[in-house]
Amino acid sequence: MKKAVSIMIALVLSVLVTACGSTPAGTDAESGAQSTAAPAEKRVIAGTVSAMQYLDALGADVVAIPTTDKEVPANYQGKPEIGMPMSPNLEMILAQTPDIFIADMNLKATLDEMFYGKSVDLILLDNNSYDSIATNINLLAEKLGLESKAEEVISQIEAKKQAALTKAEGKEQPKVAVIFGTTAMFMLATDNSCVGSMVNLLGAPNITDDLGLGDAYVTFDREKLAELNPDVILRLSHADPAETAKAFETEFSKPFWRQIKAVQNNRVYDLDIEYFGVTANYKTIDAPSLLADMLYGEGQPS
Repeated sequence: MKKAVSIMIALVLSVLVTACGSTPAGTDAESGAQSTAAPAEKRVIAGTVSAMQYLDALGADVVAIPTTDKEVPANYQGKPEIGMPMSPNLEMILAQTPDIFIADMNLKATLDEMFYGKSVDLILLDNNSYDSIATNINLLAEKLGLESKAEEVISQIEAKKQAALTKAEGKEQPKVAVIFGTTAMFMLATDNSCVGSMVNLLGAPNITDDLGLGDAYVTFDREKLAELNPDVILRLSHADPAETAKAFETEFSKPFWRQIKAVQNNRVYDLDIEYFGVTANYKTIDAPSLLADMLYGEGQPS
């Protein structure tokens, strides 16, 4: 069972990522992101939605973008598309004669193989926590010669972070359960997940904290969940949000949930996937403030 769960988690993380890549490169020791040095004025392709958002925040130009149904920054609209992030078209990528391809670390194995021997530098970003946003901004700025712009962006991120922390200051800390759901399964998110890292940032205890669990997402049984009895439940959807929402409603209509404090007190919140995902993106900079409203907003115990 444990092996099956590990495989499922790996598959889930793979689907959640929006990325693409090139030839294997060195690993940045400080950030953990795979990259190679690249001077400014390079031909850059954003292989993922998150990469596209980071680059737009830095004011960088790109020669191509991923195919996506998500919002495309105004400056990138009309740019050539290179296919879906999970299945980019190598021919379309190479047709743009890129110098750099920016992707996600969770797709490293696939992308290393895909771009092996190609003269394209690969930057792989780690998007698995809230703190990775600033790390990625700094890494991309360094590689593209945009350090001065990065200072401005990081300042904005820090201001939003401090505003969220102010909302939590002096408030009673509710015990939180982050339930990650798909149409096929439900799991608990630990502090090693992106949303879990923000719960931790805001000082609220995660019910998984005392379980000694190292994975980002873990299975749970109802008896243990009832014992831990969270004050707040955050529901994190994936893949097909509409269908996952239906699955959540079906699950939470079962009698078991009526004994949970969060359900009794109407403190079950569905997280907006635009800001809350399994992996971070630039819009995640607004997530801590939104989360602080759920955990510490008006009408909550103080």
